Amino acid sequence: MLNLSSFPDPKQELQPLPQPRWAVKARAEVLDVPMFAAPDTFRQTGQTRSFAGVLGSVRHGLFQGERLIVVTGDSGTGKTMLCRQLIEEAEPRTRMSVMLQPPATAEDLLAHFLRDMGVLDNGTSAVLMSRNSLIFALQRFLESLIPLRSRAVLVIDEAQHLTPAVLEQLRLALNFETGDAALLQVVLVGQPELDTLLHWPELRRVAQRVSRRCELGVIESDEFPTYIEECLERRSPGGLVRLTPAAAKSLASLSSGVPRVADRLCAHALELAAVENARRIEPRTITAAAKRLGLEIPRVRTPAKVYTGAAAIAACAVLAAGAWGWTNRGTVKAAPSNSGVAIAAAAAAVPAVPVVTKSLETAGGLTVTVATFRTESRARAVVAQLVDQGLPAFARSKSEAGPYQVIVGPYVSAEEATAAQKALAAQGVAGTEVRIETTDLSQPAWR
Repeated sequence: MLNLSSFPDPKQELQPLPQPRWAVKARAEVLDVPMFAAPDTFRQTGQTRSFAGVLGSVRHGLFQGERLIVVTGDSGTGKTMLCRQLIEEAEPRTRMSVMLQPPATAEDLLAHFLRDMGVLDNGTSAVLMSRNSLIFALQRFLESLIPLRSRAVLVIDEAQHLTPAVLEQLRLALNFETGDAALLQVVLVGQPELDTLLHWPELRRVAQRVSRRCELGVIESDEFPTYIEECLERRSPGGLVRLTPAAAKSLASLSSGVPRVADRLCAHALELAAVENARRIEPRTITAAAKRLGLEIPRVRTPAKVYTGAAAIAACAVLAAGAWGWTNRGTVKAAPSNSGVAIAAAAAAVPAVPVVTKSLETAGGLTVTVATFRTESRARAVVAQLVDQGLPAFARSKSEAGPYQVIVGPYVSAEEATAAQKALAAQGVAGTEVRIETTDLSQPAWR
């Protein structure tokens, strides 16, 4: 039922009327100050630069009387915290309603807002009232704000789940206004899907009412150290526990710059450090904290050293295998039928062979010809298996029609090439050859 006694009393003390526009303009010209103030983007402790900018923009839009403001951001960027911050900063003359769960129907929207404003009792259900009666109550309430120079603000979180009917009712509610000011202002906060929803053809009239769009982003790379220091200071005052530079880089990588994930990683890392009674958080602690949160931890390969600049070693390798390689440099043997099956097992058995981590010219180096295939897809599959096992494998062909050779190398010493060949042969990959490359045949090739 309607509770008319909850309407603001027009007899209360009125605020002074605003100055005419000509007076504001004259004052700006005399004092040499801009007529319109810029948004306040002051960043508080624990806030990201993006969050502070969006909060200042929304605050400025509400102050300017803008009717519909849209804020989007991925999960964990601070959307719900933005809604709570708006409640804390609300002025005494601002009547604010925040819906953390989007209403399912237009009646639920109106009833929820009127209950927050004190017009409806908390026990009043939207089912018992028609939409026309709810709209009439909303109009009466907004009209009562005019003599008080007050306004009403509605903030809806998770707005990407709103139905077109609810959004259309919001558009109609925004029509309540005085001569030059809106009586109701709406802030829609949601995932990036909210922008997609507002681009629907049937919602184009709602999209036309949007006066400001803001986007919450992740932590930028240059502000990440400061953000982490503030996060640790809140949970461990006095700087008793700190991250090593390597741990800070690991945390930035695992969190992908998402503030919520970074905060939780810091909390779990501090807990693990307390268990170990450690004053410095190492990368392994960050990794353990990430496992607690179920985050995907990328595999890190430790690259082996590649010796490419020693001319004496290269010369010795050429002399050691020159006679054998020269007589067999032009032959290519096809791989047996079971060679593709044994590739992975053979590659796993060559831990002593260095892993090539950057491109090397094959001319003058030693390579191991593993197999020859007619199709490019089969050659690519075998190369992928060898690369996954840490071998410097690639494929090449003299023409686009094939055939395609699978090559392992190049190596700078005969011992390395022979070790790779023997290991492959021990696992059943027969027919491999060690050869000296007399010309650069690495193109066309892929790794």
